[in-house]
Amino acid sequence: MQRERAQIPPGPPPKPSIDPAPVRPMIESLIKKLGIAPEAWLTEMANDWSDIVGKDVAAHTRPGLLQNTCLVVYVDSSPWLTELSRVAKRSMLKKIQERFTAARLSDIRLQLDPDQMRG
Repeated sequence: MQRERAQIPPGPPPKPSIDPAPVRPMIESLIKKLGIAPEAWLTEMANDWSDIVGKDVAAHTRPGLLQNTCLVVYVDSSPWLTELSRVAKRSMLKKIQERFTAARLSDIRLQLDPDQMRG
């Protein structure tokens, strides 16, 4: 009776006409079409931040906003901000570009972490 209601023909179900497609390329394509690729990229970068910039730097920084092709990196104190600006900014940019392709990121702007300044 259920087969009649759902208009399912008698016998075994038909075999698929094609092999199933891998899901990852379809999801990546959908993310690009929807224009949410930067958010996915930022999430991946935030998850791997310590591996990318090193544990010492990661202990005092976190990735922030992506503004066009410039990444804002939040720093927890003025001394670290000064030191990173002098010595590590270019190195951080290069490591991120190597990991996520240079086309996505052209600069880094270091600034004090607004969450640290609140209290």
